[in-house]
Amino acid sequence: MQQNQFQRKTLTERVIHAVSFEGLATLILAPTAAWLMQRSVLEMGG
Repeated sequence: MQQNQFQRKTLTERVIHAVSFEGLATLILAPTAAWLMQRSVLEMGG
């Protein structure tokens, strides 16, 4: 018989993964968008 290879993640692990994913995306995309639009990163946020 084949064992289940996937472990169920806890809510804490899911939250940490989601927050780190969003943070990394922001760190990459905010400077890129600011550079493409020739504005400062602070202007991009508001």
